[in-house]
Amino acid sequence: MEIKGIKYTGPVFDGSGYAQAVRGNIMALHKLWVPLTVNSISFEHLRPELGETGKIINKLVDKKIDYNVNIIHTTPEFWENHKEEGKLNIGYTIWETTKLHRKWPGYINDNVDAIMVGSEWNVGVFKDSGVTVPIFVVPHGIGKHEFDNIEKFEVKGVSDKTYMFYSIFQWVERKHPLSLIKAYWHAFQNKEDVALVLKTYRSDYSDQEKEAIRTTIRRLKQVTPFDSYPPIYLIPNMLTNDEIFGLHARGDCYTSLDRGEGFGLCVAQNTNITTPSGIKLAEDIIEGDLALSMGGKFNKVTATSKRYVEKALRVSIKLHEALVVSHEHPFYVTKDLSRWKRYNYSPSMIEDTLEWSEVSNIVVGDYVAVPKPKLNNKLIDKIDISDYLDLEGAVVEDEYIFLKHGYSPKNTRNSYKNLVDKYGFTKKIFETAVLHIKNNTVPKIGTSAYNAYTILLKIEYEVKEPNRIKRFIDLDNNLLKLFGWYLAEGSTNNRTFLEIDLHKDEFDVAKSLSDIFKQYFSVSVDSIYTSINGNKSRLIVSNKIIVSLFESLFGKGARNKHIPDWLIYSSQSLLPLIKTLFLADGYDSGNIYALTTVSPSLAYQVKTVLNSLGMCPRINKGKQEELGNYDQYIVSVVNEDYKIFTENTIIKEYKKHSVETENYFLVKVTNIEEIKYNNYMYDFTINGAESFVGNGILLHNCPFTAGACGNPVIITGFGGVTEYAKKDNSYLVDYTLTPVFGMPWSGSPIISIGCIDGYKKIKDVKEGDLVFNKDGEIKSVTKVGDRPMLPDEKMHSIKHASMHTSIEVTNKHKLYIAKNNKSVLAEVEDITDEDYLIIPKPFLYSENFSINMKDYILTGAWSEEAGRMVYTRDVDVSTGIYSTVELSEDMFYLIGLYLAEGCVYSSNDCVSFSFNSNEIDTLAAECKKCLSSVFGISSEHFHEREYKDRNGYELIVNNTLIGRFFRNEFGTGAHDKFIPYRWRLHTNDNYRIRLLKGYWDGDGHISYRHKNQNAPEYSASSCSENLMLSIRDLVISLDVIPSLTINIRSDGRISYIMTVTDPVFDKLFGVKCKRNKRTSYCYKIDDHHFAVRVKSNVVMKDYKDPVYSLSVEPGDDEDIEHGGSYILNGVASSNSPWYRGSQLWAEVSVKHGADLMYNAYENRQEAKDKGLLLQKYIYKNFEWEVIGQKIVDGIRSL
Repeated sequence: MEIKGIKYTGPVFDGSGYAQAVRGNIMALHKLWVPLTVNSISFEHLRPELGETGKIINKLVDKKIDYNVNIIHTTPEFWENHKEEGKLNIGYTIWETTKLHRKWPGYINDNVDAIMVGSEWNVGVFKDSGVTVPIFVVPHGIGKHEFDNIEKFEVKGVSDKTYMFYSIFQWVERKHPLSLIKAYWHAFQNKEDVALVLKTYRSDYSDQEKEAIRTTIRRLKQVTPFDSYPPIYLIPNMLTNDEIFGLHARGDCYTSLDRGEGFGLCVAQNTNITTPSGIKLAEDIIEGDLALSMGGKFNKVTATSKRYVEKALRVSIKLHEALVVSHEHPFYVTKDLSRWKRYNYSPSMIEDTLEWSEVSNIVVGDYVAVPKPKLNNKLIDKIDISDYLDLEGAVVEDEYIFLKHGYSPKNTRNSYKNLVDKYGFTKKIFETAVLHIKNNTVPKIGTSAYNAYTILLKIEYEVKEPNRIKRFIDLDNNLLKLFGWYLAEGSTNNRTFLEIDLHKDEFDVAKSLSDIFKQYFSVSVDSIYTSINGNKSRLIVSNKIIVSLFESLFGKGARNKHIPDWLIYSSQSLLPLIKTLFLADGYDSGNIYALTTVSPSLAYQVKTVLNSLGMCPRINKGKQEELGNYDQYIVSVVNEDYKIFTENTIIKEYKKHSVETENYFLVKVTNIEEIKYNNYMYDFTINGAESFVGNGILLHNCPFTAGACGNPVIITGFGGVTEYAKKDNSYLVDYTLTPVFGMPWSGSPIISIGCIDGYKKIKDVKEGDLVFNKDGEIKSVTKVGDRPMLPDEKMHSIKHASMHTSIEVTNKHKLYIAKNNKSVLAEVEDITDEDYLIIPKPFLYSENFSINMKDYILTGAWSEEAGRMVYTRDVDVSTGIYSTVELSEDMFYLIGLYLAEGCVYSSNDCVSFSFNSNEIDTLAAECKKCLSSVFGISSEHFHEREYKDRNGYELIVNNTLIGRFFRNEFGTGAHDKFIPYRWRLHTNDNYRIRLLKGYWDGDGHISYRHKNQNAPEYSASSCSENLMLSIRDLVISLDVIPSLTINIRSDGRISYIMTVTDPVFDKLFGVKCKRNKRTSYCYKIDDHHFAVRVKSNVVMKDYKDPVYSLSVEPGDDEDIEHGGSYILNGVASSNSPWYRGSQLWAEVSVKHGADLMYNAYENRQEAKDKGLLLQKYIYKNFEWEVIGQKIVDGIRSL
């Protein structure tokens, strides 16, 4: 049929792969002069940078044309809403597995006359799934100039000679990242000079998500046995478009072992824009965010855009950096300003002459408008400190805030920590001495407390009440100056003190700032310290409330400093702060006065304020700072006639090289020249105003782009990629087709999942976490989700004898139960109190390892001598401890004691064990023996204290390395203790037994409920649920099923009680008794599984919380249709399948992938030749004009 015109419907301004394909097809048709109108719809907030493409498409949106073809480019469920009677309706979509969603064939056949798909492979999938309308192929395209003038991206740590495999993807199960990593490790075990670079992210670019990827890779090492692990380099951050293409240019071989692709595709990434809080990446901004616009206000973002430009214009502007823009870029401009001045036009009259003009119509001498931010001129009068505190223990009163605990010394140099280091007594002894001073009493002569007491008297130690800080602070010029000095020269240390470092000649400044802290905040004299040391003067404020306030207001760390949003809106009143910033951190170099900072947000905030004051500052990037490797940002103000900054005043009135009006200042254009650009041009649209703000795109599935770059690709030979990746131009990895497995709708947010690093509530589990499955194997979580309850669903509560909490799961969820001594799946609604649930025995993975005590050094006060770690102040080597600590039964016994009775003091990192007085010669003596045996510590480092009033005894180990070992490995504090995986699942049975023995000796009980049987019951308790669940794993590893209950005390405190009645524990504690036959609530099925009886299964009424779910990769012998399994509240649970019927996707051969990676490395010229063949094939068959013609030919064939 002939084409009169085409209406194209799709998410044209979104950031998805669908959206980029929509834009590509529209532009391809536009280049062929096909009459077009665009119907824009949207499914997300992300907006890629579209540049000239965006402008062209904007002009096509809702354009009035005569059309007879209606193309709907979305997934099929939306086609019914956009089909039109009397038009040829054509749908466009793609799919990644072998079978369509069960509803898709109906959506397609009922609503369109034909469909376009991305590959010939998709044609077969759609026909096999029941699609009957005509299908023709329109693949995605690419431009010929993508890689022109691109510099190679340097990956830190990867040399130019290293052969670099790389991949760009989102860390999701379909991308199968763990198989890629395992193939890479498998391929290179002989120290080959290779690297695997992964440009990836999970759900976002937060530090938490980055660390989750790193943790997943570390855990994969633990369960993947290789002799060596060749290096992997993560790029978990946003890259600019040039950097992404530069990564392709640097890479040697693109590798992806995904489960299937509809078609290789890339999407947009980041740009920088100015917000009230500084700069923000474009991909982090959603529709409705505020950004600075040409109107001088912080207005809502409406769209971003990008396009490729071969030639551009460089526009040089007075007091401004040159701007490189497209020929069509609009400026807000006035012509012949000198004429308006000559006729004495007022500023408002001059502003009326401003008009939008494309840069091609601007000449030298014209004046362009720069927005003057519309900020308030008045500050708030007071700050309520309580609004900004994030501090435990802070007491807020009507007028004051203070910390309820602690005392202050008369001189901060005599803090508890310094007293302990200097005089050798423990902090507890000094605290006792302070208590005597406070109560006007004297300790018993000859005791350690008395000796500490005399020391405190000699140094005039004064007991002080808590320092009460004023709650409401007057916000005036003096306080703004203090804020400026802190932003320029201040820092905080470990949330304990605030420090401002100045030059020795600025000691008077330090004293004046000290006075401000005293006057405005009521900081006590004892908490403020000023000094001169060498060429530095220093102000220290030792007050946690002040530290918390300043960190909350201005950020923590030099890189993150910023002015609070509410303060940045008050530019006129911010003048004292800005002056102080330049005074403290600025420098004068002739006619330029500049401020240097490593905080990009602070730099752009200063620029915003100066703009509002009628100045045109410039921001340049300087050299990286040596310490921290951060970029420097230089904010400079230029004036050719007068120095803006003098010794007497920082900012003053001066002769401006701009004309200021109410809303703008106008700056002269000094030069315009055309340049060869051959790169992308970026726009940012804010409420209709367009301005050049930066660049950046986010790329997704990239083998297509890698091939266009000329690189060889190693990729799964399945799906739409085979449209361009052939055997002669690519390395195709073997695969088998397996059912798509995944999402169970399991249950309430409070159910616990057995993870490798302890138990987690299901709502806290993340994709990539490692969990134990029903056979004790460690597997990866592939998907996590939540949703509301469905109308026909019921939530069940199942209780069993071995767990303190019930299992809350939906009626159709499946658990493993015991039938005829075998594990079978049963739906929850069919399980009765006669059934037995399956409890897996923990699989023991951990082998022997050593503890390097150097890992626990925080300062340089330690040295290694003759295999021992020695504190540098000690002379005798024998006073140290072993540098390397080996595993032993004594070590595990000591860990058990620590978990039961130990803690680590946060003030000095000393470990303490508490016992009853009657245990001094038994348990305490055994503890000291184990400490000496394990760590090689001498008895002189033991400090003992007896509390006769409460029949108590405390053993303190005065060694910070030992304290940090216990704290870092096992936590401290009753609620925070845990047992890491490598300790609780060690393969040595005796080690685990000794850990349990130590814990029971410290915190366990033996009772006789039935004395006539002389068979005891062993119990232990803890207020840490995670610790008690870890102890439960240890007990089960010895073929014993414990009973776990919960006890809620009258004061609301919760404890978890474990009870064991088993001959294994009789032997462990040397108890001789005769037990009756075991009760019927549990029994052993095989070497790896137990069965525990269901106590009850009831339907919960009025359940209203969300339903949480997770999916786990299948184990070696699990039913692939049901996916994997995991441990849910102590019992084995199965995944339930997705709603995907018989869909299949690829399970790659890791070994074949490894073989292909090694072949590419060994035969580099062959690999390069393949890459060049692929590049030639892509440019011949997928350039945009070719794609446009495919659409036209397909329509005409109907």
